[in-house]
Amino acid sequence: MSQGAPLQPLRDVLEELLDCSTRLQEILLAEREALTQHNLNTLNAHTEAKKDLLIHLEALEIRRRAQMNQLGFDPSREAIVPELESQWQQVLDALRGCQEANEVNGAIVRTHQTQTQRALDLLAGRDSDQTLYEASGYHAARLNSGEISKA
Repeated sequence: MSQGAPLQPLRDVLEELLDCSTRLQEILLAEREALTQHNLNTLNAHTEAKKDLLIHLEALEIRRRAQMNQLGFDPSREAIVPELESQWQQVLDALRGCQEANEVNGAIVRTHQTQTQRALDLLAGRDSDQTLYEASGYHAARLNSGEISKA
């Protein structure tokens, strides 16, 4: 298929996908900074912006698939119109960057959760190293019968 007017709507969708995924990656990096600085107000704002971008990305993916179908091509993620392969690869690279940034942010959150749980266990007199899991799947730390401190 030659480059021309029939591909323009798909080109436009790919351009929007790249723009949106680039903005999402920027938000994820800002979110990481807010996580490391424990800035909850900024973190909440980034979470809202991230949610809006994810909704927009989903809508763009639906449009991309519809354009691919309209052009008679397989709309699967692996397939793209040959003339737009380079542009599609840029979108995929940006989305991979988002995935990696999100995984790092998730690891930061899990680390914070572990540290918070250990602090709570210490305050409650529980030994966080002797954590057991209940039938419900939640953990129940054994109570430490020793004194935490004496006045």
